[in-house]
Formats: sequence, C-alpha cells, structure tokens
Amino acid sequence: MLSQGSKGSATIQAVEFQSGKPLWTADCENAARILGDGGGIFVCSGKESQRVRSLQPASGVENWRTDATGAVLCAKNGILLVAVKGKGPQILQALSESDGRILWSYNVSPVKARWNAQFAADLVWVQRWSAEAGKKDLWSGLDPLTGVVRKTYETPVYIPYACYPSIATERYFVLNRPNDLMEWESGRIHEFRAARHGCVASSIVAGGFFVAVPNYCACYPGMLHGFAAYGHDAASANEYA
Repeated sequence: MLSQGSKGSATIQAVEFQSGKPLWTADCENAARILGDGGGIFVCSGKESQRVRSLQPASGVENWRTDATGAVLCAKNGILLVAVKGKGPQILQALSESDGRILWSYNVSPVKARWNAQFAADLVWVQRWSAEAGKKDLWSGLDPLTGVVRKTYETPVYIPYACYPSIATERYFVLNRPNDLMEWESGRIHEFRAARHGCVASSIVAGGFFVAVPNYCACYPGMLHGFAAYGHDAASANEYA
C-alpha cells in the first residue's frame, strides 16, 4: 500500500507485491494513517474532518465510513480501535471491521491527554501519561469484546511518546527510547539498550527477530544506529515470544 499526494489531496494506491504493478487507486483527501487487516483497509480521510473509512483490499471500493472523526490505531479479530478526536474527553472506540458499528467506548481522560492503545495478551491495553502519578504511565487492560477494565497498573518509569507507532508482542511492550521490554503480566521492565525505534519508521518484530532501523539518536551510549536484527538463543526461544 502506498499513500501519495500533496497536502490537502491524496490517493491511496495498491500495488502487486512481486511486480509493483498498480492494482487500484482510491481518493482519500487529507488521508492520515493507513491500516491493513484481514477485514479490510482502514484510513481516516476527509476535506473538513477525518472520518474512518473501510476499503475492500481487492478493489479499493468503500465498504463503510463513520460519522465521527478519529484516527485508526490497530485491528485484531474483527475489531478496529479508533481514537475519537476532539477538544474535550479523550475516547477510545472499538468498531466492527465488517460494518463500522460501535461495539463499545472507553473514556480515557476527561481532558486532552497523551495516550495510546493496542492489542496484546488477550486484552486491549490503554497507555496514558499521568502528571498526578509522578510522570509514570497508567495502564488499563480492557476486555476486547466489552471494553470492561480487567487489569490496571502503573509503570515505574515514564515511557516517552514519539512520532511512530508503538509495537508489542503477546508478552512484552517495546519501549520507544531505548527499546526496553515491559512485561504485560507484571509491568516489570527489562533493559535492552542496543537499539531504539527509527523516526517515523518504528521497528519490526517478525520471524522471531526484533529488527531495528537506522537512527541518529545520541541519548544512550553504545546504541547501534544501522539496520540490525536481534534474536535469542534456543534455550530462551519462548521467553521473549
């Protein structure tokens, strides 16, 4: 998938992976983040306000669009997570991938705040920075089907936000700078100072490896700055899955 175009006007173009042959294009004015999943291609676009849209992967034809404005975050098992935009309360909504209907809503904060949400360890984890908690992060684990809070805790350190999507595995959240690993089960943090996410590009967890991309960070000495894939020995293969 490619997003292209100048400010105020954009199209999304699908290309064949092996040949690069264009398959289709779709008009998406002021398009923001694009998210692909088995249930469709999701994007926020619109001239006056960015509404969530679902496109068919094979043709680019629109399946549905929402009335509310928002930003797509992530999707899993037929559920799309959306950050509802606005100057008031910060709201996380779970939408059905098939028709866009609202499954549940969760009030993250009564005022504008920094926060994020993602699927991991059978829950939807909402991360919110809290000044009253002494610059710690507050975490709430929600039931993916109902939005009911199942688990909460605070991290011992503040996890900085950045210009790239957060990533995680079923057992660990990957911190942004540096790429320390936080256990979902307990909130315990394991230090890993060899890498950090690259600006805009983030990093990749795939095929049993953590793949870091080039960056120019000088915050932590000893950090590698080029492409690098980090693995594990056979004895610890299941520990960091």
